[in-house]
Amino acid sequence: MKIHRNLITPAKGASFDEDVDLSDLDYARFPSLKGLSRVHAEGEFYRDEDENLMVALRVSGVATLSDSRTSEIYDDPFDFEDEFQLLKDVSEEGEGYVFPENVIELHDVVFCAIHSYLPICPHKPGSKLPSSGEGYSILTEDEVKPLENTSPFAALDDYDVEDK
Repeated sequence: MKIHRNLITPAKGASFDEDVDLSDLDYARFPSLKGLSRVHAEGEFYRDEDENLMVALRVSGVATLSDSRTSEIYDDPFDFEDEFQLLKDVSEEGEGYVFPENVIELHDVVFCAIHSYLPICPHKPGSKLPSSGEGYSILTEDEVKPLENTSPFAALDDYDVEDK
C-alpha cells in the first residue's frame, strides 16, 4: 500500500488492514534480526490538530532473532500498538520517523515500528550468560571489582620530584 502525503487531510485519513511482506529486506544490516514473518498491520494515517502526518497502528507477527548471548536462532512473536509522526525532514520537530518522499510505502512504516519495538540485545527465554571459555572469562556486574585508583595521575603518586 502506498500513502500519498497530499491525499491525507484533516477531514480524510487512510485506513489499512493487511498482511505486510517484509521478506525482501536486507537483514544483514541488522545483526540480531534474521527475519520477519506473518506480519499483519492495521491502523490509520491521519493529520493531527497541527496538521502533522501521523500513523496509529497495531502490528503483529513473528520475528526470527539471534540470541545475543548464545547466537541461537529463535522465533519471538510480537503484537503491539504504536502511534507516531511521519516527518518530512530531519530538521522538523516531532517524535517519529523521517520519510522525505511524497509517496510512503506502508511496509517501510511498519518495519520502522517493528525495529523500534524489538530488543537491541535479544535473549531467548531461558538462555544463560556463558560462564567463560578458553582465553576469556565473563563476570557479572556484581563480580566486577571497582578500580582502586580512578585518577589517571594516580600512577605518579610515588614519583619523587626534586625542587629546582
